[in-house]
Amino acid sequence: MRAIGECGLDFLRATSSESRAHQVEVFRAQLELARHTGLPLSIHCVKAHGPLVELLRERPTPASVMHAFSGSAEIARELVGAGHYISFAGNLCVQGARRVVEAARAVPDERLLLETDTPDQTPPARRPAANEPAFIVDIAARLAELRGASIEEIATLTLDNGRRVFSVEAPFALHDFDDRDHDVTSE
Repeated sequence: MRAIGECGLDFLRATSSESRAHQVEVFRAQLELARHTGLPLSIHCVKAHGPLVELLRERPTPASVMHAFSGSAEIARELVGAGHYISFAGNLCVQGARRVVEAARAVPDERLLLETDTPDQTPPARRPAANEPAFIVDIAARLAELRGASIEEIATLTLDNGRRVFSVEAPFALHDFDDRDHDVTSE
């Protein structure tokens, strides 16, 4: 086992105070599990960044991943300051998504991750298709553009960060693969 999750808070769906209180109670238990096992969490957060930050202050955990981050640059900096990683998904590719764009620029290289969040958050250029892992290149390209880096630099950086947070040994490097040498259609 490499991580606990996906878990967290979703106050968009939980509209009653009882439902939100229940989510907080369950998330506290998940935070305790992470503390007990030493495993990172994959944390989901929608419309609940303030309460999430408070809970993480109350119960510090091993370095965890803020999955498909949608918060502000200020919240991202606070989470990074507490030792967590920030992962960006298809919402980064949406025109006018200023808040998440500012957050993507604010996260230091050593805490940056990306993901597709398949089957959710299809990048706009791929719609109406359902999201799929191959679309990660869209998110990497957007992140590279925002940070003034190449896609290769973003891929290497985020791969290294993912290996670090999930304690995965490096069996290969990105340059070990050349798409021209691997024709999956003929296999």
